[in-house]
Amino acid sequence: MSLNKCKHCGIVNAVSDCACRRCGCILGTTRKRQPAARPSFLYLLLAVTLIGGAVYYLYNGFEKSFDEVKAAEAKRLAAQPKPAPQLTRSEYDQQQAVPYKNAVANSPGLATSKQHTDDVNKLMQAAKQPAKQ
Repeated sequence: MSLNKCKHCGIVNAVSDCACRRCGCILGTTRKRQPAARPSFLYLLLAVTLIGGAVYYLYNGFEKSFDEVKAAEAKRLAAQPKPAPQLTRSEYDQQQAVPYKNAVANSPGLATSKQHTDDVNKLMQAAKQPAKQ
């Protein structure tokens, strides 16, 4: 014997009852659920086609973008002036050191320090000379 439970008050009624015995609410007929239908082959084909189209679109976009960047880089390099002949390492170091030589020569703190070092070296030389004789 199957029973229907009222959705309003919760009392259990007989299957043959059309209305709830307590509250009078109309009882709906319960039907067994049918199993879900399997998706059609067309939906699968549509999904695969959309994904394939998206991948193709992205691949071609990246490939085109890469080719454009490559062409722009080649164009930019062709437009640049040719570099001067390469310097040797020592020539390059000498060229880079020129601004720093002027900075060191014009620095009052370093000039004072150099003067002090020279004075100390003179005094040490003077102290060593009598010891040699």
